[in-house]
Order: sequence, then structure tokens, then C-alpha cells
Amino acid sequence: MNWDLFWPHLNTVGSLNQNELRASDLNKIRNLTVQRKQASTEHFSKSANLLLDEARRLYDHELGRKTTADNKAGIYIATVTALFSLLASVTPIIFKGEAATTTVVLSALCMVVGLLNLMRAALWAQKVLKVNAFHLLGWQDLIQCSKSKDAPLKLAKEILTALRINYDLTNEKVTYIKMTHALMVSASFWLILLLGIQLAGFALPHVLAIYDNFDFCKLANKIISIFR
Repeated sequence: MNWDLFWPHLNTVGSLNQNELRASDLNKIRNLTVQRKQASTEHFSKSANLLLDEARRLYDHELGRKTTADNKAGIYIATVTALFSLLASVTPIIFKGEAATTTVVLSALCMVVGLLNLMRAALWAQKVLKVNAFHLLGWQDLIQCSKSKDAPLKLAKEILTALRINYDLTNEKVTYIKMTHALMVSASFWLILLLGIQLAGFALPHVLAIYDNFDFCKLANKIISIFR
């Protein structure tokens, strides 16, 4: 059974040591070199430029992941706000005096759990939008790279370094967004269950009344007469 549908939680068991992994990757970037074949400057320049182009592409992709996560977080927060307003307006109707005790208790349980999951979703989405560090290349970095003998390779290393540092930060945002999505799905489940309980509580007395007043013997005689 998927218990996350009822109460989602973040599983952090088995997570790697991010600091050690990041330090190892940054060390690989610092030691990155482009092999020169027979002292061919043209070959070295093509290889360095190719590396620079791919580094830029990956950096733009990572920036796009961050922007997408921020946009989704804003949409989720707006959705949670709208759902809170909707529930506040229909609460008096749900818990009206003539409703059965069982229906009221089950409805209250579903609404409380659904509201809690909505609040948790808003908090996780807010974590995505909080101000945090994001590494960019500035004009000073470009000046330092231009002074290097292998400027394209030096610039590629700077971009890859910023990319690797931003990678962990973006992954955190994506994790928060996935958690927000899971909580929104869970809240929707509880609110749909609330609607089902309300419909059942409204329809069941009418069905029982029809059942009590229905003449099954008369219906049976009509069916028998049809097949005679």
C-alpha cells in the first residue's frame, strides 16, 4: 500500500555525503586538461571551444531547472491559497446541524488531514522560493579568464565549477517541489474523500426511505406477469 497517498514524508535514508562528493567533483574540474596532439594549437583550440560550448549548454539547462522549480512553487502556493478560501466558504455547509454524527466525524477527519497536507505543501513550496545562493560568472571572472593563456579552457572550468555547485542547490529545489506535489495529491485525495462522504451522507437517508416504502411484492408480480 502506498502510504504516501495518506501522509507523504521525505525519505532521507541512504543519502550520500554531499560535501565529500562535491569536493571530489570540484577537484576533478580543477585538474581538467585538454590533450595537445603534436603541439597542435588548432586542435587544442577546437577541443577547448567544444568543451566551453557544452559547459554553457549544461549551465543553461541547470538554470532552466531552477527557473522551472521556482515557477511551479509559485503555482502551488496560489493553488493552496485558493483551496483554503474555497474550504472556508463551504465549511458551514459541510457541518450543518442536520447531518448525521458519523458523517460529521468522518468529514471532520478528512478535512483536518487535508488541511494539514495543504499547509505542509505551502511550507515546502515556500522553501523553494526562499532566497539562497546561486553561483554566476561575473565580469571579474571573465577578466581573469582572458588573462589566461588557455582562455577557453579556463572559462570552461569556471562555468563547470559554478554548474557543479549549483547542481546541489537545484536538486534541493526539485526535491522540495516533488514533496509539494506529493502533498497536493494527498490533500486532493482527502478532499475528494470528504466530498464522497458528504454525498453518501446526503443520499443514504433518501435511499433508505425509498427502500422502506418500496413494495417488492408488487414489483415481483409485475415481473412474473410479463413472462407469463
